[in-house]
Amino acid sequence: MYNHLEHSSRAHQSTGNNGWAPDAEEQNMLNQFMVDSTDEKSYGGGDGGVGGDGGHSGGYVPQALPRPPGYPPDLRPPQTSAAAFQPNVQNTYGGLIPGSEPSGFAGLGVGDLNKAGDLGSKRRSQEMTLEDKEKVTRDRNREHARNTRLRKKAYEAKLSQMVMDLTAQREQQARERALAATMERERLSIRQGVVRQMLDLRAAGDADVMKWMQIVDESFVCTMPITPFRSFQHAEVNGVNRVLRGLDAFIADVRSEAICVESIGAPSPRWKAARARGERVSAQYALVDLAVAEDSLMAKWVFATRNAVSAGAECECRLDGMLRCTFTPQNKILSAEFSFDVMALMQQLQCAATPADSMVQSEVPIVPNTLQMASLQSQECRVITSARPPYQIVQANPAWTQLCGYASEEVEGRNLGIMQGPATDRAAVARFMADVHAGRPAAMTVTNYKKDGRPFDNYVRVYPLSSSMGSSGVTHLMALLEELPPREQRAQQNRQGLAIQQQGELGRQGRQSEAHPSSQLGHKDESQGGGGPGQPKTTHAPENPELAGRASGPGINLGLIETQDRHGFQSV
Repeated sequence: MYNHLEHSSRAHQSTGNNGWAPDAEEQNMLNQFMVDSTDEKSYGGGDGGVGGDGGHSGGYVPQALPRPPGYPPDLRPPQTSAAAFQPNVQNTYGGLIPGSEPSGFAGLGVGDLNKAGDLGSKRRSQEMTLEDKEKVTRDRNREHARNTRLRKKAYEAKLSQMVMDLTAQREQQARERALAATMERERLSIRQGVVRQMLDLRAAGDADVMKWMQIVDESFVCTMPITPFRSFQHAEVNGVNRVLRGLDAFIADVRSEAICVESIGAPSPRWKAARARGERVSAQYALVDLAVAEDSLMAKWVFATRNAVSAGAECECRLDGMLRCTFTPQNKILSAEFSFDVMALMQQLQCAATPADSMVQSEVPIVPNTLQMASLQSQECRVITSARPPYQIVQANPAWTQLCGYASEEVEGRNLGIMQGPATDRAAVARFMADVHAGRPAAMTVTNYKKDGRPFDNYVRVYPLSSSMGSSGVTHLMALLEELPPREQRAQQNRQGLAIQQQGELGRQGRQSEAHPSSQLGHKDESQGGGGPGQPKTTHAPENPELAGRASGPGINLGLIETQDRHGFQSV
């Protein structure tokens, strides 16, 4: 066999055919040679290597085989040495250990060696006893069970870790949602408080810049309908609305609204008498409904007077409207948009100034905002001055000259300081002039002097004017004077009012006695100090039926005012 292979190799070398391949007979011989080479009987046995103790059993001895010359390239790698042979070492199951095959047959391939190992294992398994096979099977089953338990334990640990991770993730998400909800509630609460504070300051007519800067941004913009019954700059008009840009313009509008509220009922005699007594109309805002969308807050508000009737007006006033505010990230108001019915409020102001016994309604209150409008003929006492110190008088209408006793030519070029005297309240004048210097509307009750030196009390309102329609900037000031009753007359009116109030109390008790006879005894007992032993004394606040009748005048319901109080109106 070897000679035949050697002959084939030499023939291959002599022909120089690099594409040599064995024929069928040679391939069968090679296959048989490979099988015989894996037979353990061919190698002898023992620890002495090939042949055991140095001899051999007559089988194939690899050391004696020279490497065939001209071995084909696909069967013998070129780097294999022709003289290098290693003893064939078997593993426990009879297979060849990789790397221990004869280096001369390294080119046979891994598949051939595995096939040889499988044959050795099969032959060895046939020689095992039944007990050995059972033992191998048990060991294999135990190993499989142990591996299964390990895999199951690892899978359970993985599932447990996944559950823990998911639980922690959900808890983190829940905490984040709760934190976001808490922050949103806090932000909403803060912004509601900011809006309420803005409305409270506005109702009070507060002009403190530091207070406003805490809740309003520097670039604040306010939009509202045109209000002819209040002072405003004509340059603010944009279509059918007014646009107030900046904090100074907004504070000026706050002062204008405060003077409008103080003047509810003017110039009726009842209003003048109440003003002379030191009473003034107060009002308040109340938020009814709130809605929040991102950085915007929308609210329905109610504006109502509390004491207009007792302060001399013929009826209370109420106005409903809507407000939309936007905020900065610091929760300051960036913009505010007011919407309300202007005509409805003007009708109420007209009703409040018309005496109950008058057959003619008072004029609709219109406040001039230009020099041209202020120069028109009017029954009001008007005097126009320059807008800069020393505030020289430019024009005085006949009503003003008749009240003060000066001729128009006498006062032109002078200032209103000519009307002050020893009884003039300098502190009130200083507060008044602070608003005037800032270009804002101003009002005060002060004692002035006529040309003949007689003092008189008057309610003074000053409104800034522009030179013409559409022009910006204040060029002139207009002062309106309302003469109040003298002090002696005020004292007499106070006594008359107290007598009317007592008569109204007696009349009310009489009507209650007629309407509820069973309660007459109770009222009598209460007036005597109690209804019986151990019962506390009950007192009743006096009620003026005249004021009550006026309060229930056109469009006003006392029950409605009480309902407004329950809705959260706060006294200013």
